[in-house]
Amino acid sequence: MRVIWISITVFLLDQITKFAIQLSQLSDNISFVKAGLVVTILKNSGITAQQFNAALLNSTSWMLISGLITIPLLISRWNSHFHFITIRTILGLQLTAGGILSYAFDYILRGNIQSSVELRLFEAFSLKAGVADLALMAGFMLLIYVLFSGSTRVSSRLSLMRASTASLDFSPLPRGVNNIHIDVHLSPEFCRNSTVIIQRLVNVVLSGLQQNKPSQTISSLLFKPLRKSFLALHQEALHKAKGSGEPQLVDLLYISLLRFIHGEVTNCVAARVRQAKEAIQEHHKRGIGGNHDSRYVVELFRQQDIITARVNQLMFEGLIENQLNNLDKGVKGFLGESRSFAIDALRSHLVTSNSADIEPVQFSHYLLFGHSKYAAMSFLEIDRVLDDLLHDYLKLITADETDEHNTGSRNFDNHHTTSATLSRPSVLAHPANATILFDQQWSKSKMADINRFKQWRKYYTYRSQLRFQQRLADRVEQSLNKAGLARWIVAVYEARSILNRTNPEVSPASMVALLLESESRKELQQRLNQIKRGAGVQALSGDITRSWEAIRKSHNSLLQKHLFNFVKDFSRYRRDLQLLYKYHHAANEIKLLQDEKSIQTSRANFTLYEFLLQEEKSSEQTAIRSHIIIKADLRGSTEVTDRLNQLALNPATHFDRNFFSPINEVINDFGAEKVFIEGDAVILILNNYAGSQQAHLIASRACALAADILEIVARQNKELLCYGLPELELGIGIAYCNESPRFLFDGDHKITISPAINRADRLSACAWGVRNWRERQQAPPSQVEVYQPSERALGHGEKVQKDMIYNLNGILIEAEVFKLLYKELSPKRIVNKLANKQDSRLYAIKVPGIDGTSSSLIIRQAPVKVYDPEYRLDECPAVEGRYFYEVIHDSAIINSLRRRPNTTTA
Repeated sequence: MRVIWISITVFLLDQITKFAIQLSQLSDNISFVKAGLVVTILKNSGITAQQFNAALLNSTSWMLISGLITIPLLISRWNSHFHFITIRTILGLQLTAGGILSYAFDYILRGNIQSSVELRLFEAFSLKAGVADLALMAGFMLLIYVLFSGSTRVSSRLSLMRASTASLDFSPLPRGVNNIHIDVHLSPEFCRNSTVIIQRLVNVVLSGLQQNKPSQTISSLLFKPLRKSFLALHQEALHKAKGSGEPQLVDLLYISLLRFIHGEVTNCVAARVRQAKEAIQEHHKRGIGGNHDSRYVVELFRQQDIITARVNQLMFEGLIENQLNNLDKGVKGFLGESRSFAIDALRSHLVTSNSADIEPVQFSHYLLFGHSKYAAMSFLEIDRVLDDLLHDYLKLITADETDEHNTGSRNFDNHHTTSATLSRPSVLAHPANATILFDQQWSKSKMADINRFKQWRKYYTYRSQLRFQQRLADRVEQSLNKAGLARWIVAVYEARSILNRTNPEVSPASMVALLLESESRKELQQRLNQIKRGAGVQALSGDITRSWEAIRKSHNSLLQKHLFNFVKDFSRYRRDLQLLYKYHHAANEIKLLQDEKSIQTSRANFTLYEFLLQEEKSSEQTAIRSHIIIKADLRGSTEVTDRLNQLALNPATHFDRNFFSPINEVINDFGAEKVFIEGDAVILILNNYAGSQQAHLIASRACALAADILEIVARQNKELLCYGLPELELGIGIAYCNESPRFLFDGDHKITISPAINRADRLSACAWGVRNWRERQQAPPSQVEVYQPSERALGHGEKVQKDMIYNLNGILIEAEVFKLLYKELSPKRIVNKLANKQDSRLYAIKVPGIDGTSSSLIIRQAPVKVYDPEYRLDECPAVEGRYFYEVIHDSAIINSLRRRPNTTTA
């Protein structure tokens, strides 16, 4: 907006008025009086030749005149450089500059500041009212108004949109069996059909490459079965997401599908290129190959990434077939989610093609960036230029977004990487902002649809926005020219206009280089003639020449024409590039399982996410919330086996009939599972399944099962007495883990992994040092005792350990198991009348069985004592605050306690 003429006009009008009065026939001042108001036309002193010559010979006069002439020129230059100064500010500055210029002229040539008109009110107040005086007053008043109104700059009146990429977070999902990735099992049928279609698409694209037909038409019938399977998987993911409360499952399905298809396409194209190379090598060995075949293989290698991107896009276009809006509505309606990353990703050509640098993808859907000699026209450089221009408008984005933007300020300037650039807040993170900031036609259409009288506020908002867009466009055009990007951008859009007409066999970058590098019409024609005849460019020679001439003569006007499309395309590329980075990060968290062993292992550990068709589903596996491990350590079996062999009896049959088979029966009765048999030890597990009616009885059933196992051993010992064999001894430990166990597979054999196994093993043990110490002192009979070794005991060769367990035909449970028993059955405190266990508390429980029967047990809480080989049994002090818990299963003891009527509630 160049308004320097205002200050010049003020100066000329003021001086012409003064010279006109001077040259008139007035001999003196003329006054007009009316009701106290006096208007006086002042006769100014003239400028004599001597005064004029004296002023010209004075260097100070020349310096003042030069400075005053420079003032309006500088203001005009300032106005053209800063586009967002308001018209009121510029008008005030120009009026003021014109008045000062006229004042200075008078002072230099007339000797003092003079006015042509004077107003006097009631002889009390006089006002100089010449042209320069009025211009100065109007200019100063206008500047004061602008300063007080706070509108010295033109700004956008409309709010901008927040960043448009949806959130994606897989961190709540449990990791798979390797504790790193999320295990996913996709429908085998969907995967098989996808592979078949991908192979056919690769054939179609390669055929088009051989026949110079870049575009291919694929029948939608090819994708019909696959599309049906995809929709079924989509519905399955929605139901699972809603049922589990994990909306990420929909994104998990889509990203898994994207990763699978991208991997299959990459492998298939690479295999075809490798096969073509091997075939050519074989032909050359036989002497039947030609140069044409070699060129074809070279072309395949050169365009391998382009072929891969094209097959990817064809695959997803056929799979989705304009169903994205319906899928998006389904996700929002079913899950209540406002945005879905998966749907946004499928809309992005960068994500579906799985590449950000493929030239045809950039040129067709976004903006072609420069490479090699045009590397300065890169994404990073363009983003830097636009960010410098638009960073101030971040405050127009909604409050919660601006807070996020302002935290980082502009600390990313030294990190010239794409990831750092994308993490930096930007106005162009949402493509709709390009419309609000640059689309002048949009503002004009809004104004046309508004009644300027009834909706005058809204109308003036859009009119102000239009002015802002015009000035912002001027500023951006200047910056792009200064950065050397303008001609490249214009050439890209002119090349797109040319190539979209007949789609000739010329790369977009070559066409852009042709338009930019040709220095003359003759050179342009020579370059066109060098392109092979079959490329189809010669038919477009006239269009290419006209675009070349327009770029050289008036690329600024072309830049104005393409500016909005450029900003919009760049903004979409920036958003989709961020989607691509997020997709790659999420895809790296996923492991697609295909071999049966890995699937079985992950499924058994409840870490497998399966997306299967209805006919592929097996019975659903119920999740395990917690579990209990029972370790039964059988002692003396080696000696019994040797004696049975001496009596010509079969030890295997004996133990199976009297020990293992009865245990297997009670295992089923209590809903337990056998983890494994380790020599003469048995490890069992009771799982707390989600939704199980028996889930709240897991601890009580474990105690009852352990008591039954001891009864089995007692019965076997009676049989051993018949043969004069030594009795078996057993120690049982019970440990609890508040999570699901992990599973490994050795062929069909499932291996259970749980920290409770080691703890149960320690509880079932019997320390030989403690046992010998008790036997030497002829200690009263006891099944379970727990000791904490003293320093002297450790010095006598005992292992460094926290506790030394004495478990002889007893059941020792963890404190956590006792707490769980309290939740399950609320044990009742009973009076302790056991003579040798007066330091213990006793609790009675009745455990209901699965078959409707019940069994009574006593839980003994006793203090942990200090073990020292020099102590007598009755000298061992109790460890303050430490207790252990024993399950008393002896029916004689239970019956003796039951006959005692005195009971109290714990």
